[in-house]
Amino acid sequence: MLSGKKIQPHRSIWPVLLALLATAGAGESAPAARVPATVFITGQQVAGPTFLEDGRVWAPAEALARAAGIELQPSGKEFAVAGGGGTIPGRSENGVAYADAAAFAEAAGGVPRRSGGRLDILARVADVRFAGGRLFVSCTLPVTYSVHRLTGPERVYVDLDEVILEGPGGETRSEKAAVRALRLSQYAPRTVRVAAETAGRLPYTIQSPPRARQVVIALSSSDVGPAAGAASGPAEVATVREGIRTVRSVRLEEADDGVRFIVTADGPVAPQEDRDPATGQHWLDFESALLEGEAPEFRPQGGLLSAARLVQFRAGVPRLRLVAQTRRVVATRVAGGEGPNQIVWHLSIPEGADGDWKRKVIILDPGHGGRDTGARGNGLNEKDVNLTIARLAAEEGRKRGLDIVLTRDKDVELTLRARTDMISRYDTTLFVSIHNNSNTRPNSVSGTEVYYHMQDPDSRALAEAIHDQIVAQAGTKPRGARSDSRLYSTGLFVLRNSRVPAALVEVGYINHSGDAARLKDPAFLKTVAKAIIDGIVSYLGGLTLARQPAEPAPVQDEGAGNKQ
Repeated sequence: MLSGKKIQPHRSIWPVLLALLATAGAGESAPAARVPATVFITGQQVAGPTFLEDGRVWAPAEALARAAGIELQPSGKEFAVAGGGGTIPGRSENGVAYADAAAFAEAAGGVPRRSGGRLDILARVADVRFAGGRLFVSCTLPVTYSVHRLTGPERVYVDLDEVILEGPGGETRSEKAAVRALRLSQYAPRTVRVAAETAGRLPYTIQSPPRARQVVIALSSSDVGPAAGAASGPAEVATVREGIRTVRSVRLEEADDGVRFIVTADGPVAPQEDRDPATGQHWLDFESALLEGEAPEFRPQGGLLSAARLVQFRAGVPRLRLVAQTRRVVATRVAGGEGPNQIVWHLSIPEGADGDWKRKVIILDPGHGGRDTGARGNGLNEKDVNLTIARLAAEEGRKRGLDIVLTRDKDVELTLRARTDMISRYDTTLFVSIHNNSNTRPNSVSGTEVYYHMQDPDSRALAEAIHDQIVAQAGTKPRGARSDSRLYSTGLFVLRNSRVPAALVEVGYINHSGDAARLKDPAFLKTVAKAIIDGIVSYLGGLTLARQPAEPAPVQDEGAGNKQ
């Protein structure tokens, strides 16, 4: 029975949830009077069939949960949002589990606004602060935003779309800090503006994807890493709402498929998540935070974690770091907890990675083909390089016992839809599209980057595993695993339309002479192909690297993607 157990909006759990709702509603017939409706979460339309009936807008529960990035707790015919403190009416029809969208909005911390058959769910501002050279703006739901600069006086401001400010806003001033003033206001009926008045003209770097629950803007070229706050003085802290947070407790809970850390503070917290691929460490940084009392001693008993600890940095702006040492590739996700002052950090076995990793069905997709050559430069056509790597990877994967399917094994043109349609023809576990990059300035950028869709934790884990293996084995410049939201607001087609965890690999830049020379080398291509398979196998749990615990190093800033 699922009642009372929190579940993630995860691809594999929804058939079970649907069966639960269908059983609870057995013998009931669907009311006849209904009209089509639409639901938007902070401007993004919720996918799937949506309708208005008896004064309520019903939307697919899975789509709502994914768009909001939250957890659902099923109980009979109802749902609850983790930390929401209430129940949401649910129903099951024609193989789809539905939830009352307006009730969902309120439980998830949003604001429902309905006009006829259209329901808009707006976000609230949860916290605004400046610490360690960075401006943090946190909302209750993922939002889109834009960043601008004005002079007279010098200031950088962030406009948050489809967001509501509770209360009149506010201002905090400091004559000593890099940010002289922070102002928070309802600039337009559905736009909140956060303005940071700076001491002189400071360069700024956007450190969040185009759609995010927390917007982070670095206002100093030297303060862009997780450890930035360590060198800052107390005067460099400014906050519109709260001062330094106190973390009351950190608790570890373990289950068969993963672990979770429950962090409770004296107010809303918005930690920054990062990892070190060399050591297998993942961590959360809580800026402007102090731990209350002694740090708990974590004793992991399962097979996912080998160790966990809390590290308190007190110099300058205090920062609390929660470090988890993993034994294998994991999917991670930060979600709301029991109320606004609690967050839950999930580390789990990625989707499809349970059981015996051998004989898993992996679809490899050599990008482009036929008349579609892809990128061209330095005597190379991308379509040919992609196909060579995919063939070599298929050969390597089959030797390991994987069931490899190629979307194309010769020089033919395929539509994007044809590529993703192949996923449903097999009992597919993973989808990996193989590409090479290009940009408008030859020899300006080189290296490997791997994309995943939006903030999907399983696809991100796959992208990170493949990226790490290519960089380690082939020696390419690391450009990171990146959300495809950095390229397009709706992401990349083949990733957006994949029903399984998916990644798109950009091995190198064809218009970079150094990368191109390596892409012409058969030995290099074979190494890359093996690395892609090693990344897939490590995701599935079949390859565990020897890892020595170490203190994680600051993360370097990544360049923007430029293709597709």
